[in-house]
Amino acid sequence: MRSRSVGRPSAALSLVLLIGALAGCVTNRAEDLADDYARTRVLAILNRLHGRLVPARAFVSALALDSDDLTIDVMQATGTSQDGALVVRIHVATRGGGFGGEDVTTRCYRYRLGGPNAGNPERVDCPRTPPVPVPSTSPAAQSPG
Repeated sequence: MRSRSVGRPSAALSLVLLIGALAGCVTNRAEDLADDYARTRVLAILNRLHGRLVPARAFVSALALDSDDLTIDVMQATGTSQDGALVVRIHVATRGGGFGGEDVTTRCYRYRLGGPNAGNPERVDCPRTPPVPVPSTSPAAQSPG
């Protein structure tokens, strides 16, 4: 009889520990994707302009992206491609995340342009300012006054 009563609390404790372990294993897929985009997609675009001397603002139109599940905005662009910096905001929404819900995250990353750490994303707090406007590519906007 004693072994039965000892077994019940032990089983309940095991169940609680299992649920806790499973909850700890569920990660936010959107956060993982934001980090992945910061290391791959944004870096690929930065590498396209590698070696050219252009203002950091030249990266704005190359990086800007707005879709249902991914938005990339340049929040700050200073200096040039050889000595400047960019702050990029990545917003990701995934469907079917943890337990069938939706995972959403917004993260910002600083990229130093030029130098030994060029292109390595550094997580930073997102600026409270609006994004750098994407230059218009319409012929009307480019025609002389």
